[in-house]
Amino acid sequence: MFYSMFTRYRVVCSCNPENPEKLYIDICRDGFCSHDLMFELQKKKYNDKKLERIFNDSRGIMLKEGRDGSVALLYTYHRDIMARKAQQEKRAVIDPIILRVFKRMKEEGNSVTFSMPACMYSQERGEILKCDGNVQSLQDEMALAETLRKERLEKLKEIRHAFYAKQKYASQPHLRLMLAQAGRSGD
Repeated sequence: MFYSMFTRYRVVCSCNPENPEKLYIDICRDGFCSHDLMFELQKKKYNDKKLERIFNDSRGIMLKEGRDGSVALLYTYHRDIMARKAQQEKRAVIDPIILRVFKRMKEEGNSVTFSMPACMYSQERGEILKCDGNVQSLQDEMALAETLRKERLEKLKEIRHAFYAKQKYASQPHLRLMLAQAGRSGD
């Protein structure tokens, strides 16, 4: 049997434009998911819909690990000089962080950095199953249960808001603010 001389991983780096110093870096072994899917998983994992990919090139970032333990990062080559310069400036900051995340991932013995169950990401699948009702696997059943749980929580929130809206001080926001401040200060 032929064994490859190196293993490839996909890397997705993203940040919120309002908070660019906080970087989110996730790595997954090549063949398990695409860069686009990893980016969507990042949005759900970090609960931030405003995330943007830092390197939004055609192939994305690939990490190549050799049998001897050598690690190399592969980026899309730009013909434009200014695009290459901007990419080099970003790489000077991000490459050491990617290598640190990869080293920590390998020390933990994982092939991916995000380890949330797939049913947590399959909210769309749960919505389809709720309408269809055709559950064929354990993952489908878990996705359906998660969707139903979220709906139940939303209904409970609506009931709670309706209850508190009918309370004595609901229509007097200055009194509600005074009560909230008193509750926070320990009075």
